[in-house]
Amino acid sequence: NSWNNHKVNIPGKTKLLAAVKMTLELYNLDQKSGYEIILHSDLPIGKGMASSTADMTGAIIATGLLNDRFLSEEEIAKVLLKIEPSDGIFYPGIVAFDHIHGSYYEKVGDAFPANFLIYDYGGEVDTVKFNSDPDLKKKNIEKIPVIEKAYFLLKESFNEKDIVKLGRAITMSSLENQKILYKDNLDELIKISLENKAYGVNVAHSGTLIGILNDKKTNLENIKLIIEKEYPNLTCLGNFKLVNGGYEYEIRR
Repeated sequence: NSWNNHKVNIPGKTKLLAAVKMTLELYNLDQKSGYEIILHSDLPIGKGMASSTADMTGAIIATGLLNDRFLSEEEIAKVLLKIEPSDGIFYPGIVAFDHIHGSYYEKVGDAFPANFLIYDYGGEVDTVKFNSDPDLKKKNIEKIPVIEKAYFLLKESFNEKDIVKLGRAITMSSLENQKILYKDNLDELIKISLENKAYGVNVAHSGTLIGILNDKKTNLENIKLIIEKEYPNLTCLGNFKLVNGGYEYEIRR
């Protein structure tokens, strides 16, 4: 796993090596020293959870800091997008980000009390292959009228801390994404969720996961029982709190 005298502790993580190399080249940093990248991550791979973006962001920030260079979010984005389409999770807060060209960025708001019950359909989605689909641009253009309405509602939901509006926005987006990456039984899962006082269903737009938006008013146990009985192919990964993006780092001497 060596590349230009750099190495990573997990086989197959060539994107991490590419991120280090690209950071050194773009910002004219020390390219002679070898770097050992030690990766610890709990994010599932190929599920639409931006695991590659998270891994590479850590490597980019560390490479900069080792060369006494603190890289801005814009500089991080420049490196990432030279390697592959990337999520905007390295920006603080909840953001909208052009994951292909980086030409658009807007902070939508900050996380408020809400949870997502996550289910996995299984398998993996290759981000690079998915985004290289020649019909993807046309399909995304066709989505624009609905997505614009959903995005307006999304911004309102974070401005007002309104979980009901957030649920409506993510559900609109999820249903519209069926034209691009179909999720079996999504309509039925939305119905089950709403009937049990959940607020909507989100999907990994280029992955295999769905998230049922909930809070303490939701009949979570009933949702779990129904899905376990009716859709045993789905794997429950847990109930997770909505959190902001951004990163933290620690320098150890």
